[in-house]
Amino acid sequence: MIKSELVQIIATRNPHLFLRDVENIVGAIF
Repeated sequence: MIKSELVQIIATRNPHLFLRDVENIVGAIF
């Protein structure tokens, strides 16, 4: 799984989150 795929999955499952917030979360993981 690549970073952008993970961003898409999280964004899809959490529609209340802004995309940049999701990117920040993923950035914190990697």
